[in-house]
Amino acid sequence: MQVKIDTSERFHVITIRERMLSANMTEEIINKLYSVLKQRIKNIVLNWQEVASAESAVMRSIISVQEQFYTQKASFVNCCLQPEVKAQLSAANLEELLNTAPTQSEAIDIVQMEEIERELEEE
Repeated sequence: MQVKIDTSERFHVITIRERMLSANMTEEIINKLYSVLKQRIKNIVLNWQEVASAESAVMRSIISVQEQFYTQKASFVNCCLQPEVKAQLSAANLEELLNTAPTQSEAIDIVQMEEIERELEEE
């Protein structure tokens, strides 16, 4: 699976560079995402702008990874989902489980707000 990773002070923006996410890509996707939890900067914005279709097995795996990030006190926000991917999420009854934002900018805002909330909880 091809991705582009941009790192900032508080998060990584991972842009998926594939048109189709199929079930046979699931393990590779999970490994790539979990590898971020081992880094100092653990928050992810997962940009779906180039993905035209995704099988439900991949989406379920990403939801599972997202849950693990929040368990580890790290943010995981998906953004720029295309209409077909949104329809596939809805058809699989997964739409409410995926933490999404319409744009990358809004996803970044969510990550930054969650970071501030975690900092305030620690005080």
